[in-house]
This record gives sequence, C-alpha cells and structure tokens, in this order.
Amino acid sequence: MFLRKVLLKFGFPVSVLRSIFALYASPTASVMTAGFLSDQIRISNGTRQGCPLSPLLYALVIEPLAQQIRQDDGVVGIMIGPTTYKIGLFADDILLTLTEPTDSLPRLRDILKEYSEVSYHKINLPKSQALTINVPSSNRESLARHFQFEWREDYLQYLGVKISKSPDQLFDLNYKPFLSHVRQLLFQWKRTSLSWMGRMAAIKMSLLPKLLYYFRTIPIRLPKPYVEEVQSLLNHYVWNGKKPRVPTKLLNLPVRGGGLAMPNIHLYHRAAVLASLAEYFHFPRPPQWTVIEQSFAKQHLITTVIWLTRRQRPPLPELLPLTRWYMHMWDLSRALLLNTTSLSLATPMEVLTHWIADFDCARWTSRGIAHLHQLISGGNMMTFEMLKQRYQLSEAWRLSYYQIASVIRRPGMCLPPTLPQAPLSPFASFVVKPCTKVKLLSICYEALNVSSPDHVWSFQAAWEGELGIRISSQAWSRAFEFDRGAYRCASLMEVRRKVLYRWYLVPARECHMNKSVSSLCWRCSLLKGTMTHVWWDCVTLEPLWRGVSGLVEKATGLVLPFAPADFLLGISQARMGKLQRRLFCVITSSTMLLIARRWKQTWVPTIRDVRDMVNNIRDYEQMARHIYDFPQPEKDHWTLWDSMLAAECTTDTGPPDQRGS
Repeated sequence: MFLRKVLLKFGFPVSVLRSIFALYASPTASVMTAGFLSDQIRISNGTRQGCPLSPLLYALVIEPLAQQIRQDDGVVGIMIGPTTYKIGLFADDILLTLTEPTDSLPRLRDILKEYSEVSYHKINLPKSQALTINVPSSNRESLARHFQFEWREDYLQYLGVKISKSPDQLFDLNYKPFLSHVRQLLFQWKRTSLSWMGRMAAIKMSLLPKLLYYFRTIPIRLPKPYVEEVQSLLNHYVWNGKKPRVPTKLLNLPVRGGGLAMPNIHLYHRAAVLASLAEYFHFPRPPQWTVIEQSFAKQHLITTVIWLTRRQRPPLPELLPLTRWYMHMWDLSRALLLNTTSLSLATPMEVLTHWIADFDCARWTSRGIAHLHQLISGGNMMTFEMLKQRYQLSEAWRLSYYQIASVIRRPGMCLPPTLPQAPLSPFASFVVKPCTKVKLLSICYEALNVSSPDHVWSFQAAWEGELGIRISSQAWSRAFEFDRGAYRCASLMEVRRKVLYRWYLVPARECHMNKSVSSLCWRCSLLKGTMTHVWWDCVTLEPLWRGVSGLVEKATGLVLPFAPADFLLGISQARMGKLQRRLFCVITSSTMLLIARRWKQTWVPTIRDVRDMVNNIRDYEQMARHIYDFPQPEKDHWTLWDSMLAAECTTDTGPPDQRGS
C-alpha cells in the first residue's frame, strides 16, 4: 500500500502500477546446477536475485524519508555557504551529517519511527554506526545511553570505505589494509595455473576495479613507496616470480602502442584524481561534493582558474587541501590531457576576464560562444565579418573581438599568428560538451599512458635489423592491433605477441648468454639460429610456410608477398578486409603455435597439422558461443573457412574426370 501511494505521488499512471505489481505477484525462481535447472521455487520473502526494477523502486520508497529529514528544521545539518547538507543516499545506505546532536537525534528518532509505522520498513538502529566529531566526552556518553546506535571512536564505514575523523587517518584505515588484501589474494591465485596473459587478465578484472574504487572515493595523495609496492606485487605475480622478459613500461602501454594494457598503478591513481577534477565540468548539475568544494573558492570558479598558470591564478587561501591536490595534478598533466602546451581551444570564455580588463564575458556567452574553439574556422581565427554573420553580432562587438585576438596571439601564449587546425583531445571534447556517459577515468588514463612517438623499442630495432627494412611507426601500430578481435584463444594471442617481442630464446641469443652453447640452428645445423632464421628462413620450415601461404590464398583470396614481415609480424601493404585479416591471423598464429610447441626439436609441423588446429579452434569458438549464449553474427571470418572446406568437399566428390583435374 505504501509503495502504491508513493508511486502515485510521483505521478506514475495506474496502468504502470498494475504492470509493476503484476511482476511481483507470486514470483518464482529456479537454481541452475551443472547446466540443469531445478524445479521452480516460490519466493515468499524478498525479490528475485538480479531484479533490475527493485533498486529503482527502493530509491523511490526511501525518498519520502529523505525529504522529511531535509525539510525538518529540528534535524540540523551542516551549513556550507547558503546550503544545508544533512543526508547522502546510495541504494539502501544512508549517511547523515548532523550538528546539534542533543536536539537533532531525538527528532531524527521520531522521524524514523513514524516512517517505519507507515511503510513497514524498520531501520535497524543498533547496526547503524555513529561517529562524533568535536563532541565533549560527557555529552558523548549521554548520547550513547539514550540512542542505541553503534557508537564508534575513530571511524565509521560507509559503502566499503572507512571514514575517519581526521583526513590524515584515511590512508592508514583504507589503503594499508588493501595492500594486505592484495598480498593475500595474489598468494591464493598462485595456486591456480594461468598463462602469462591470463595473470594480467586476472589483475585487470579482479584487483584493478577494487583499487580504482579506493582511488575514486578517496583521491588523496599516496606515498610513492606505497604505489611502487603495489605495482611491484602485481609485476611479480604476472611474471610468476621470474625475471621479466618484456619491459614493464612496454607492457603498460595500450595495445595500439605495442603493450598489453598491464595496469600502471601510478598513472591510474593520477587519472583518478584528474577524473574527479573533471566532474566539475558537468553541467547543469555537477555532483554535490563539487558544489561543497567550490564554495571554499568564494567568487572564483574552479573550472575557470585551472586554465590559468600558477602565477596568473588569484590567491585562494581557503581552498580545501583536496581541491589543491586536484589542481596540482592538473598542472602536471595539462599538456597530456589537452594535447598542447599552449592555449587550448577548449578554454572557456570566462578565462578571458583574467587577461582582459573589464571583459564582458556574458556578452559572448549569451550568443552561444562558450569556448575559444567556436572562434576558429579552417585553422585560423575567424574574421570579425564572419563572426558577425554567424552569431548576429553588431559593430559594437569589434573592440572586444580585437581584444580576444590580441590575447590569442600574445607571445606568452606560445601561439603563432594563426591557430593550427588540430582536433580537440578527448578530454578537451568533454570540457566543451560534458556528458555523464563519458568514461572520464579511461579518458584521463589513456591521455597519460603514452610513450614518445619517436621511441623505438629494442625488439623493433632487432626485427628491422634482421629483416633489413625500415618499418614506420604507423606500420608498427597496425602490427600491434593486427589480430584484435581475431580469436578468443589465449594461446594464439600469446604466441603472436611473444614472437613480436622476440620472447623465445634462439641459439644466437643463447650463445650470447653462454659461450658454450652452439649458435647454429638446431634444425638444419647449417646457419646461425637468429630469430628470423628459426621462425622463417630455415630450409626445413620453407615447405610449411609455402603451404601456409597457399592455404591463406585459398581461404581468403589474398595473394601476399612471401616475406616474414607479412606472415610473422602482420606488417603487410596488401589491402585486407576485416574477415580476411582475422582468418589470416588465425592461420598464421596457429602455425607459429605449432612451431613453438616443438621448440628445439627437428620435427616440423605439416600443413595438415595447421588445418587441424584451425578446425579445432573453429569448433571451440562455436562451442563457446553456444555455452555462453554469445550472439551469432550474420557473417564472420569462419564463413570464409567454411566456404573453402565446402569447395574442397565438392571437388573431392565430383565426377571422376573432375577429380582427376
């Protein structure tokens, strides 16, 4: 009855109410065990697990209680600026920030009792935690006798985070126990046999979300040794306690940069702080905590002063330490976030008030001109006549236009007389057009996690030296992403990346490490066993790769140069469709996996072995789609393989004269 009254008060039509209550009438559930469903079980208490509607209904039901607390003057909250803050809600967790406890708590108890009577929703007070700040000990003892809360001395726990009286205790209460949790979890995972990439996937799927939760909810300054220790634990687990075979800085890079997106904890912490700062740009309703922090900046907007240099910023003596920490990280990362060391085109027009005396910013924003990029066209600043026509400006705006132009072209801004044509960075695009669906943490992390465009890794230089060719950075980027989406098999992904990284110990490298080891290829025993020779040039491998080349041509219709750059590295000038590229990756990666499995053996796989492995991979992927109910695409790269097999089958079963041909 109470739920119905609340929904009606919120304006839900009666027809919608009937539909909602029909969903909860006589609910049943079944338990799946080993792929089999049990008989239906009638649910007499609670709701079905995973019900997407229940949290929304609960949020509506709890809102009358929240509103009663907000509007009751007997419950005194914290006054910050013109606003009083009393309550924070997240699902069924409620956080109250009250003052005047001797007056507020009795009134709060009456409100909770009244709400329980009308809603049949009883709040368990003995399990509700209470933390006093700046309350005399005599008053605290009196409150503990009269109100049956779980009174805490140092901290209370809310949404998995321990909130302490002093900000200095947040690190000890939250981050230190998490480090112990990381050690314990990684120790347990060591008992599970996982591949090299599987261990990285376990970190990204299980540990990283927990760490990011702390980074986002408690974005405080962390000691450098702490971050380094967390990173060291993760690296030690990835390499299973052995010496790293690939530089950590390389693994941390995204796939298109040559890495495997191994989490960089230092950059993730930095990105989390920057993502919190970016929340200020949400308009028209930024998060409530940004409004609280903004109130300590007085008349200066945080979203405006961050665009100024440290010397240009006005003094902000009352700014909260956390906000100063945000701005410090912004100063360190601004060039990476905006892709420029000069004036960004995403700079709001309000910033010009700090550079131009008596500048009327509202005059420009009233015409929809909110950022500098709106004054740019074709790589240059638009003329006043162009602006007049586009934004319906009068001649009285000309002086203001010249003032803006003088600022943009000022030598101190490090800009040429005309602005270059450059697209906005993802972060700048968010600033220009804020959207709650944008993943701010990902944007900030990707902006920070970049390497120098001119940097050449040792494996790249080694491949170029052995192949005798110069490979451009664009070609390397294509090679790094060449097999993306081609297969679900982790073994194929690993072998291609290991070959790319020159992971395997070939005779030439072993001889360099130990002079007693022969540098000759163990297959032919004729030539030096370099990486290129062992994987491609050896005479015993040529028939295999010739057969693979014919198989690729037969299955995909591609005629590729018979070269290691094409087949081993995926660096090809040939035009490939998406389906052709994916099937090509499956065939070549299967070949490399078969070679790797016979490492240091004279036996060489045959083309029949390659075909059998590709068929097995196809069967496994079909099985996975069926088991996990993956959507079946209308056309994928396996259609090319099936077409080839069907054509071969037709040829084999044709008339005798056709079979002979």
